Amino acid sequence: MVEPTTTAPSKPPVSASVIASCRADAKSVETAVEAYKAQNGGNPPSGFSALIETNVVGGQTVGPWLQAVPNSSHYTILIDGQGNVYVYPPRTDALTQLDNQHNFDMGDPCAMFATY
Repeated sequence: MVEPTTTAPSKPPVSASVIASCRADAKSVETAVEAYKAQNGGNPPSGFSALIETNVVGGQTVGPWLQAVPNSSHYTILIDGQGNVYVYPPRTDALTQLDNQHNFDMGDPCAMFATY
């Protein structure tokens, strides 16, 4: 008797628009981090709260540097206290591993970790 073979259904490819959106969101966060550093003299703390609020520097109100936290069902963008931007699969709540695979130092994390 021949046993039937089964294979797991393949995951559909991530659309180019999802990857483009991820890249644009990551770039917006990188730009916000750089602007924050320029106006505050240091990196923002880990998380997005410092980037979406105003701050008083030298008697002047500066910020916000980001209008809204990127929110997608296809990927998660996180930042650490060193100003590094990371891309993780959706619904990741915290940085689970700080490796260059999740930032743009070793390729395109949007293409690797975004899901359909």
